[in-house]
Amino acid sequence: MSKGDGHTEEFCGGIFLLGANSWCKCLVGNRILGFEHFLPEQSTFDEEVSVEIGVQWITVINEPQTVIKRYMETSPRCPCMILFVLQHGHVSQRDVEAFAHFQQMFGKKMEENTLVVMVSSDDKKSTRPNKVKNENLETVLYQSGRKVFDFNKNLKQNDLIKQLMTCWKSVPDLHIYKHESSSLSVERETWRTQEAMTQEHISGGNHAAIKRNNTLTIVLLGQTGSGKSATGNTILRKHHFESYASSVPVTQMCQMAEETVCGIKIRVIDTPDFFDEDLKNQQEQIKKCKELAQPGPDVYLLVMELGRYTDGERAIVQNIQKAFGAEVVKETIVLLTSKEKLRGKTVAEYIKNTDTQLQELIRICGSRCHAFNNKDHSVSQAERLLEMILEMKKKNGSTVEHYSFCKESEKKDCRIQ
Repeated sequence: MSKGDGHTEEFCGGIFLLGANSWCKCLVGNRILGFEHFLPEQSTFDEEVSVEIGVQWITVINEPQTVIKRYMETSPRCPCMILFVLQHGHVSQRDVEAFAHFQQMFGKKMEENTLVVMVSSDDKKSTRPNKVKNENLETVLYQSGRKVFDFNKNLKQNDLIKQLMTCWKSVPDLHIYKHESSSLSVERETWRTQEAMTQEHISGGNHAAIKRNNTLTIVLLGQTGSGKSATGNTILRKHHFESYASSVPVTQMCQMAEETVCGIKIRVIDTPDFFDEDLKNQQEQIKKCKELAQPGPDVYLLVMELGRYTDGERAIVQNIQKAFGAEVVKETIVLLTSKEKLRGKTVAEYIKNTDTQLQELIRICGSRCHAFNNKDHSVSQAERLLEMILEMKKKNGSTVEHYSFCKESEKKDCRIQ
């Protein structure tokens, strides 16, 4: 980059090439360097190269985690541009898993500094649209903050870096990827400020903005038979999750469903009993739950059946802290099912006279407790739960004003006449 070019953004730092497609990463890396250096078939080749472009030094790193960690430790104040490289029409589950892996490694920096780079294949053959691949792409875009750059291998080095910088520093471009005829096409909208995006969501605008800024994510946790799936259906006011009496667990893997309730877009993630000894793929399912909840859940509902307190539930707080972190209890509400068993008593009265260990569990979770009768299909139960969730988030320092909460039980204009 030439110093004399007034339109070129200056950048002295590291560019990390991440992704599952070695060929695409090498193509992008070599174009940035201006010469052929990275070779996909030579994994032992030097994967860190520093070059002088104009008056600036740029270090390009092609993925090895040890190299990335060393660079971040030795150059903590230098900016890092994370390029997550994908190939048009070939976004697989492997790409989604790779992104989730690096997201755990970089944390919040992953979303703040990531630019998804889309590389078109030389092969222009028509292919049948693949819904699964499209969903994989949407997952990565959603989790990355939707900053996307379409790589053009014909761009000169200076122009490529200038355009990368412009896109990287911009407010996210809300791309809507969809299939037209037989290939993926990109419908672009102009870059807008976050304030404008928020305003659009309030007025019922772009779905992508709503999904990121106005979706309340609820993760259901608890033992087999506690009523997690039925609770999810009660919250969403629609039958999404299988729920019936069974001697074996009905929910074997994580599932997600979304509905708008009381004016709020709600995403519920139903989970198996993560700590059941018979669950064979425990870590895989915990990982899947975290992926579905990205960029992070708003609340964990610890679902327990009223009147039943098992040995497994006595250790459940410690187990979920091991799986989701010690701070998980700050975002947890205990939800008791089978509320009809109270027979006129209040939840507070029940807790006052219950097992002292259960009382302590509820106290650890901020004394937040609610009860559901999953046979009662009125909206009032979900309304009170949503109020509790928003109260908890506000207490934890989160902004909740952008949630358009509307009590359906009180406002006739919220109902279908």
